[in-house]
Amino acid sequence: MSYEQGENTRGIEQKEKEPNISYHFFYSYHDTAKDIENLGNAFKEADIYVPEAIMHTDEVRGCFVLLSRGLITSEEVAEGMDIKKNDSRFREFEIIYNSQKPILFADCPATDTGLVQKLQEWTKALGKGEQNFVEGRLSQAIEEIRSFINIFVEFQEEREKIIKINLNNQLKFFLEKHKEYTNKEKLRVLIKLGAYHTNLYHKFKEEDLSVSREFNQIPITYSIWNEAERMTQFNKDVSDEILAKGLIDIFLMAYLRDSSNDSEKIIRVNRKLLQSLKLKDIEQISKDYSKNQVINISEELKKFNITVPKSEEEMDKILGTKEE
Repeated sequence: MSYEQGENTRGIEQKEKEPNISYHFFYSYHDTAKDIENLGNAFKEADIYVPEAIMHTDEVRGCFVLLSRGLITSEEVAEGMDIKKNDSRFREFEIIYNSQKPILFADCPATDTGLVQKLQEWTKALGKGEQNFVEGRLSQAIEEIRSFINIFVEFQEEREKIIKINLNNQLKFFLEKHKEYTNKEKLRVLIKLGAYHTNLYHKFKEEDLSVSREFNQIPITYSIWNEAERMTQFNKDVSDEILAKGLIDIFLMAYLRDSSNDSEKIIRVNRKLLQSLKLKDIEQISKDYSKNQVINISEELKKFNITVPKSEEEMDKILGTKEE
């Protein structure tokens, strides 16, 4: 996609001016409000906002537009979508509310039946993996998770291509309808995505587009689960142990959510706690789950000399960020 600066001339040969378009990627986790605490600053600088909104519908798009115009409140949208006030999406609604900024949707719509089917395959593979794990069949669980991650990576690669094409088309259509933006010297487009999607930034950069990026916070730590996904994305071998740890990572993440709303902190604690866990240990945990599927992951990890924190203060101590 290229953007040429047309000249304003008089007479029949007059060309319409085009703005210099720049793209800014905002990467973050997207679970809690804290995960996007710096989005507001990037949003203020933007002329157009592009949210991450996979499988969006007419209703969802309409809510975002009404929200931006101040015709519906964050609370009303959240209630309709069953979103809690501590969720990152609710915080996003608050940032958008009454901003009067255009919202464009480049993500995959719900009408994309091919991707919907792939998403269903992805969800099914994950469900099988978790089910095999809690029923004591770790080797089968690992194979299902490997299948899940392969489908996930394929899905995300296709999704990112669609986002890029859709954004190009959406911008062209928008500028045709809104000449006041065409006449701007600079047009800043803010694209919010999960931290997994850094490859899309590089794709834009390869085309010599005016592009920049930021993370909600630096450093950003990827979970064991995300590490396996990214290794697969870049064609690296993923061991059975990493995949097995990814399963424990899911259980432990859910447990620690009760103690903190800081995803970066939770992920760092998870990685530190699980670094000594071996494949044979996880096999034992899987067998224990087969006997009692409501087992407490914190109590289970004690068998392997791993003490799971029960508060944010205890998490800070583990990370060495709080004095004894």
